[in-house]
Amino acid sequence: MLFAGYGYGLPISRLYARYFHGELALMSCEGFGTDCIVYLKALSNEANELLPIFNKASSRYYRTPVQTGDWSNSGTSMGVRPSGAMKPRRHTLSTPSPTISQHAQC
Repeated sequence: MLFAGYGYGLPISRLYARYFHGELALMSCEGFGTDCIVYLKALSNEANELLPIFNKASSRYYRTPVQTGDWSNSGTSMGVRPSGAMKPRRHTLSTPSPTISQHAQC
């Protein structure tokens, strides 16, 4: 999905910076451009969250040996109701038909 040009970049960048207990600063100079500086805690003893080590030796602890089904796997029965569990309902919308006088009020 492409978000270019919709104005999501700076707010999301600021949220990520604050999530990592940092800050995002913008400095703009007319005719020259804009600088964006992201401050993050660089020392591991200052960090509140540590990333897990992922290598060949530790990969078996992070991977599931049995494939589990989720919403993206069409072969699973998760979320499927047994037949007859719910009877289908028919819904109709009753809207008044527009008249010429309603459209002529422009």
